[in-house]
Formats: sequence, C-alpha cells, structure tokens
Amino acid sequence: MGLFGGKHIDAHDTLNGWTHLLCHSDLHGDEDPGVFVIMTFGVCVRLAGLASVLFSGRHVHGGFPPTAKAGEQPHSHSYRVVVVAYPPSGTLDVLGKIPLGYNPDGPINLCREFVDPK
Repeated sequence: MGLFGGKHIDAHDTLNGWTHLLCHSDLHGDEDPGVFVIMTFGVCVRLAGLASVLFSGRHVHGGFPPTAKAGEQPHSHSYRVVVVAYPPSGTLDVLGKIPLGYNPDGPINLCREFVDPK
C-alpha cells in the first residue's frame, strides 16, 4: 500500500474501476470530524458519523483526520474507522481472470470462453 490520507492519485487503480470509502466516526465534544476531498471536482465530504463515498482513485483526492480544538486533547473514547475497497483488476481487465479454485493441475476457471488465450 502506498501513500494514503494526504493529497494523491492512485495511478495503479484500474481505469474503469471505482473505489468505495466507508467511514464511521464516533467523536466526543467539539472535535472536528475532518473531511475527504476529491480535488479534481471540488467535492468535499464531511466525515461525521457514517459517511460513504464512491469515486475514482485516478482523480486527485485525500483526507484530513479528526482534530481536537487548539490547546485541547482528543477525548480518549473518540475513534474513526475507515474502510477503502476497490475491485481487483482481474475482474475488470480484458486479460484478467479469477479462478473458481485450484486443483493439482492448476486453476479451475468457470468457463474457458471467458479467458483470452493470449
């Protein structure tokens, strides 16, 4: 896994794939929940409570962590959980294949017609 959080582009993401960011924050007091930004389009999502964002990682994006007010400490029970999911390239690329399983002779593909012989 490469750079995360700060401003970046996921150059190795599949061109036709989407990334899903799921975030749950349980913050206490006046803590700022932070934001997720897709800079290419000027989209800013406040990450308070439960947030779900579907986007292309091939666009400039990044996020900011939750923060306490200046001079204050974060509450000891505050937390944020972030899950980032995206499909493996084999499910979207023409040459990709995902086997159903394996046997001693090699992978078991669902249907030979789905595999490009090259």
